Amino acid sequence: MMKIELQNEAVLKNGREIARLDVGRRVVLSSKSLGPRVYKAVEATVEQELGWKPAFDIGEPNAIPPAPEMTAAAGDKTPSFVEWMKKYHPGEAVRRYAGRKVEGNV
Repeated sequence: MMKIELQNEAVLKNGREIARLDVGRRVVLSSKSLGPRVYKAVEATVEQELGWKPAFDIGEPNAIPPAPEMTAAAGDKTPSFVEWMKKYHPGEAVRRYAGRKVEGNV
């Protein structure tokens, strides 16, 4: 039996990552075709757990640019790093910066 799970931005099939979520654009990114059964299962899981119907983009799922350099003084609160986190890892950004004073809005 196939089990589809969402874990942060990862889409897991039977515990193995098969795709990534781009929550901001509401897109599932996959490096290869998922096949009709998996496609429908992923679509249903995203819709059930996140409340939106995803578009699918077959491409490189890990096409996220490297994180910008952090300054020694600001560390992970460096404005360019905060913006990168918001854009490419929005769920983690909210968890990481919720309630903390950083430049920019999270």
